[in-house]
Amino acid sequence: MKAEKRRQDVRVSASVLDFDPSLIYRLSEQTAETLSELPDGGRRIIRAMRAAWVTELTACQRKYLLLYYQDRHTMADIAELCGVGVGTVSRTLSRARNRLRRILQYYL
Repeated sequence: MKAEKRRQDVRVSASVLDFDPSLIYRLSEQTAETLSELPDGGRRIIRAMRAAWVTELTACQRKYLLLYYQDRHTMADIAELCGVGVGTVSRTLSRARNRLRRILQYYL
């Protein structure tokens, strides 16, 4: 029987905490519309996203999301930059989006 891994408080670098809230808008047009309709302008969601960015995503997932959505690289470019296959980049981005979606579903 496998021992359960416990999530520990992890110290992260300040650059990881510099989450760009506009990334949310780039992830989904539907999300952007929903945020604009909220009374608080989506501040709760942005806080949740910032927390999920640090606690739910791996460093690799954060890196790929930033390269793809913020820097507008293609999956092929990211694969070449990181020395992995395009399929790996695609799966990693998909898993990252699913993790973020799972967190945000409680706010939308």
